[in-house]
Amino acid sequence: MTKGCKMWLWFVFVCGIISMAVYFFMMFVSMKEGLYGMAICAVKIIGVALLLFKQQRQGFYLFLAGAFVDLILCVVSGAPATSIVSGFIGAVVSSVITYTFMRKSEGVFQ
Repeated sequence: MTKGCKMWLWFVFVCGIISMAVYFFMMFVSMKEGLYGMAICAVKIIGVALLLFKQQRQGFYLFLAGAFVDLILCVVSGAPATSIVSGFIGAVVSSVITYTFMRKSEGVFQ
């Protein structure tokens, strides 16, 4: 695994943990949204952890699933257009960057 790939995955991992904490505190405002957010963050964190620590390609697919479920929930929940655009950017851009780094480390992931 390249150094850039490790750095990116650590960045995504830490951001996921911070997002999980934000959703935890959001539960005090809206229990439903907080729980949904925590569940989706947990899926993405587990996916990144599989990529980072076990070098398993299934982690990428788990991360992708979490990102796109997050995007779909953002669209379906009737969020403002700016939230939908930022959700789209978050889902697509982070997935493309992760995939690009994975391609550079082609033989590492099982």
